[in-house]
Amino acid sequence: MRLWCSIRCRSRLGSPILLVRRDYTKAKFEVTKFAVGISRNNIQLVDDKAGWRRVIEELKQEKVVGFDTEAKPEFSTSSKTNERKTSPHLIQFSTRKTAYLLSTLNVFENKTEMADLLSQVLTNKAIVKVGFALRQDKETLSNNYGVKL
Repeated sequence: MRLWCSIRCRSRLGSPILLVRRDYTKAKFEVTKFAVGISRNNIQLVDDKAGWRRVIEELKQEKVVGFDTEAKPEFSTSSKTNERKTSPHLIQFSTRKTAYLLSTLNVFENKTEMADLLSQVLTNKAIVKVGFALRQDKETLSNNYGVKL
């Protein structure tokens, strides 16, 4: 039996770009659909520490970085409390050439290491962060990981 969490990444105009699904029985993300014009080679799914470190080093070389977070939907009062502790489940960064989808689930033993890596990009004043409706993303990262944007 597969338990899926689907995350639909959308363009600024609301059209779907790609669909990312997480199989909770295998603890793995996979990209299941692409919009026209996006190559699979330009989308990197990252679900380990080494990958996170590599991506952060690559992003630190950029002048402008796209940014967004995704979390699985919250449907009940009891799940909201738990979700706030673990969300976001996916952090997206993009450059002109590459989109990076970083899983936050089961990658780090503690939040501090992930927060330190994220801060290297998100608090770097030399990098312009671009996103759409980032207020909730900023609050989530600040409340759950102490990363201040």
